[in-house]
Amino acid sequence: MDKSQFSHWDIGKYGLPVDLLSLENCSTLPEKKNRLYSILSVAASVTGEIQGKVLKKKLPAIAKAIDAGTIHSLPETLKFFDDDAPEEAIIKKRLEEVFCELEGLNTYKQNWGQFIDSQNGIIVISTSSDGIRKSSPLVDMLLASLYEYKQHDRSPRFIVALDEIEDLCLDKDGPINIILRKGAKHHLSMLLASQEYSVEKDKLGKLIGNCATHIIFHPKDANIKDIAKHIGVDASTLANLEQGQCIVYGLLYSKKAEKNKHFVIKGWTCMHDD
Repeated sequence: MDKSQFSHWDIGKYGLPVDLLSLENCSTLPEKKNRLYSILSVAASVTGEIQGKVLKKKLPAIAKAIDAGTIHSLPETLKFFDDDAPEEAIIKKRLEEVFCELEGLNTYKQNWGQFIDSQNGIIVISTSSDGIRKSSPLVDMLLASLYEYKQHDRSPRFIVALDEIEDLCLDKDGPINIILRKGAKHHLSMLLASQEYSVEKDKLGKLIGNCATHIIFHPKDANIKDIAKHIGVDASTLANLEQGQCIVYGLLYSKKAEKNKHFVIKGWTCMHDD
């Protein structure tokens, strides 16, 4: 593919591509609270019902301040949390760890449609924090924002490709899981890549279970036996996959049946010259 078809957006250099505090298309307070909760809950790694309730109590005041134009950035939301209230202090500290990375960065007052229209066809977004834990919540916030946007603007279809997903939020109510389960009706699909593969009912295993099609290249030796049993192929077949060779497992379109059917196929990726 021609490199001119790619746009590279470095958040550390250019800032946030969209306004994560935007309440665009939210006409009621419940809609505004849901929008803000989807963003701030993943930023703060909110766990459990108590922390969820604490955060939700703060959202009406934050929404009011956004509407009034008295706050314009994510770090400014920190003043709504009381350091002397234990649960609020926990949430505030987590938000601070994420938002400190955003200090001084520009925020573009645009939505996802406007951002994508301003770029070339395929956009690569980098957090400039490879290997740093705080970059993961930022990706989760962007995904939550994108899903919220697509609920109001379904066309055109977007495909999000994510690498190293095991480093991101894999919770049932996290943005990746929600997009996998509900994104299709909003014309939002995902292509996920991971060094790990789980067939257990852990977070990664449940996430993988929501994926319609799996493309498996030579897996780690420790995972071969479990994967072979899960997809119904010989362990030796997985162990002997060559460079570029893969097993495709899941739903594929059958021209003969004129519908999606379940297949297990051994094949090759497309070879090309760089």
